[in-house]
Amino acid sequence: MEIPLTIIADQPQNSPVRTAAPPPTDGVAVVMPAFREEANVASTVQDFLSTLVREGVPHAVVVVDDGSDDRTGAIIDRLAAAHPGRVIAVHHERNQGYGAAVRTGLETALRRTGFREILLTDADCQFRAEDLVRLRERKKEERADAVIGYRRRRADPWRRRLNAKVWTLLCKTLLRVPGRDVDCAYKLIDRSLLQDLRLSGEAAAISPELLCRISGDGARIVEHPVEHYPREHGEQTGARLSVVVKSLVSLAVVYGHMVRDARRLGWARRLAAPKDPGAALVALAAVAVAVAAYLYFADHGYLLAYKDANSHLLIARRVVDSPTAGLAQLGGVWLPLPHLLAAPLSLWEGLYLNGFAGAAVSMASYVVSVRFLFAHARSLSGHWAGGLTAAGLFALNPNVLYLQATAMTELLLFACAITALHYLHEWCTGGRIRDLSLASGAVLAATLTRYEGWILFAVTAAIVAFTALRRHRRYAHTEGSLVVFGFVAGAGVLGWLAWNLAIFGDAMNWKSGEYADSSLWVADGEANVGSLPTAMETYGLASLHNLGIATAALGVAGLVLYAVQQRLGSRRLVPYAMLVFIPFFVWALYTGERPLHVREVMGAL
Repeated sequence: MEIPLTIIADQPQNSPVRTAAPPPTDGVAVVMPAFREEANVASTVQDFLSTLVREGVPHAVVVVDDGSDDRTGAIIDRLAAAHPGRVIAVHHERNQGYGAAVRTGLETALRRTGFREILLTDADCQFRAEDLVRLRERKKEERADAVIGYRRRRADPWRRRLNAKVWTLLCKTLLRVPGRDVDCAYKLIDRSLLQDLRLSGEAAAISPELLCRISGDGARIVEHPVEHYPREHGEQTGARLSVVVKSLVSLAVVYGHMVRDARRLGWARRLAAPKDPGAALVALAAVAVAVAAYLYFADHGYLLAYKDANSHLLIARRVVDSPTAGLAQLGGVWLPLPHLLAAPLSLWEGLYLNGFAGAAVSMASYVVSVRFLFAHARSLSGHWAGGLTAAGLFALNPNVLYLQATAMTELLLFACAITALHYLHEWCTGGRIRDLSLASGAVLAATLTRYEGWILFAVTAAIVAFTALRRHRRYAHTEGSLVVFGFVAGAGVLGWLAWNLAIFGDAMNWKSGEYADSSLWVADGEANVGSLPTAMETYGLASLHNLGIATAALGVAGLVLYAVQQRLGSRRLVPYAMLVFIPFFVWALYTGERPLHVREVMGAL
């Protein structure tokens, strides 16, 4: 009688676990590593053999003796001789560790059996074969690719349970593995997930690596509770300091491999090798400028000079820390997004008091604005110099540098508007639905930041409709584009109206409520109110003061040149969108909705 005995020497860590496989058939291969389990391995194997025979499940049990210095190897040889074809004994000539034993067992199961399912478990009698029956039923019911067990009640000493909780938290944080019990040695996996799989984890790191790799390709993985029994014989080696250290080191190596394979830390890979190096360098420079400007204005004590900056911080703080903390503290006049973004940082007393909780939002918005302004101007001009000029004029403007160091909301609006216009222009010229979707998301954020965002929504929606109609000349296509854009972009406006209706009983509370009366910020006898020429002069002078003569002249010249070259083609409308804000702000001054003072009109401020 042939004894299915295999001697395997040192195994390369990164070798595939599959070499060649017969066509899959219904059944299960049970893989169990064993090290110094002479008192447990026979009972464990017999439990699986008898249970699977009783259930009529075709099966094989692969036992890997990991260089044990007791009778474990001899026992599994006798089992293999007694159950030829049903028990496969595999030996490591020397102890290579749990990870190597798992790799050897999986490779053997794939190479020596053709069963569709593979169960990975231990040989220590702490699990029972009856749970395999339940896992197979669950796998079939859920049409899952894998069912991973979790111990209903772990029968281990409290120190080992504590170590396991810390280990699970670490693995889930680094590798984002599924499941609540990462190192539970009871996993039923379809062989299709294991073929050509490369595993490198050592000791306990093999389990989270396995889960991470099989879950990274869209496999359906479900959990199921299993029973866990106290170890009655032998010694648990998983809690040894040497094993713990080896597991931690191996987990770090596995994490590095996941980053290398683009399964984890994708943001770091994109940062190291960005798709748009020019925009990345501009953004990096913007970060440096933002930090330097913040430190400058902080040193001079200007961060909270605006009363509104203090009010924005106060709202953000009340949302998370006040006797009546909650979303109701957002109120119904100022739009909510800036306060929601600042709220987490405002929990820290120091960041709230010095204004950084709100300034952080403005600084991040500044970087986004500079980055997308560069990309947008480069796309319009067809040259990086055009993008760099536009980004530089904006980034180095003293007024912008100050606002980005405060808790004011203008920079967040700038970031949303510039991003929206960039992606809308890309959609107008390229027609990619992804660009239209990104533009709609940016407009949504703008409508939840400042009311100027509502004007942006109306203008961009008109551009979408006009461009789609000119492109397809069919109302059905135009309607489809408007639905894709408007469903997201307009949600902020509808949401804010619904919020005011639900909280204050009036959808227009933001406009007509007690704290929305323009007399609170526009003084009686304001020169702009009722005088259109004065309102136009005030707005023009304020724009000139903010931009500077050189920048204003360049802007006008660039707009004229663009209009001459591109005219009003349906694919080139986006740069004109911002012009609508000129009559909007003039009208706001004329009707007394907004205050604006310049020395030339009002005298001393």
